[in-house]
Amino acid sequence: MLIAYVPNKNTQSAQSWLNAFSTAMPEHQFKVLSELSDSEKSKIEVAIVANTENTDFTQLPHLKWVQSTWAGVENLLDCKSLLDVPIVRLQDPTLANTMADSVLCWVMNCQRHNPLYARQQKTGHWQSHPVKPNQEFEILLLGAGNMGMTAARRLQEQGYKLSIWARTTRDSISDDVIFYSDREGLRAALQRADVVVALLPHTPDTRFLLDDETLSWCKPGAYLINFGRGSAIKTSALLTHLERSELAHAVLDVFDVEPLPQDHPFWHHPKVTVLPHIAAPTNPQSATLVIKKNLSNYISFGQIPKAVDIKRGY
Repeated sequence: MLIAYVPNKNTQSAQSWLNAFSTAMPEHQFKVLSELSDSEKSKIEVAIVANTENTDFTQLPHLKWVQSTWAGVENLLDCKSLLDVPIVRLQDPTLANTMADSVLCWVMNCQRHNPLYARQQKTGHWQSHPVKPNQEFEILLLGAGNMGMTAARRLQEQGYKLSIWARTTRDSISDDVIFYSDREGLRAALQRADVVVALLPHTPDTRFLLDDETLSWCKPGAYLINFGRGSAIKTSALLTHLERSELAHAVLDVFDVEPLPQDHPFWHHPKVTVLPHIAAPTNPQSATLVIKKNLSNYISFGQIPKAVDIKRGY
């Protein structure tokens, strides 16, 4: 089978992905969409896509489904030429474990006030700050998808107090974990948390979930970590609450526009840590094994993997 690959503008090396595909699936041929002839485009049934923007998929008249190499697929859902084409998001256990490691790393950084010590170093200010033990330090995870639940288990292993907010109610993973849902639940959860970790997808329901009102519900001095999607936080509201010292610090890995524009206030804000979308980079080798299984089921049984619910956005 000839399969089209469509890299994202921020994909560092399309060739590394093509090499991974060819090594794992030598029985198939993989080519970048822009390098396909019109004749080849007419043969394409499956496209592997890295959440690309502004791609015209009507040039693939027999496209049956799209496999994303990203967990997030917001750009694909906005693509008008994919309205009737199933979009399959990447669900890679390696990706979830990488995210869980990043969450644990930055929770520990916040717990030990490392962003504050970095600010103090710049001014030559010597002052220590008390550290709560893990069992008294409460983490709120916003989002209970695969990544959220993997992160929850990682934090539990370290003995942190843990609560989870999700769009709908669900069974808790243990008696020690409190689950919240709906807006009143969000308020109650934010009021308790020492660190709020957003692992939310980009959907109409999650856009600006953390705005001026909801950020005012946060516990004074709380830390905020966003490893989900930039649209979950309203930038102007976040800056206001940081300036008022109602929030201690924000660790941001995702933004509405990426790369983050050079004139953006986040770059030089003393209470913001900017990360270049690296909390959970996709691993081409492990992702390819997931994609290989999906392709095998499609070729052998005509089975298209479970697609994204367009209305929910994931």
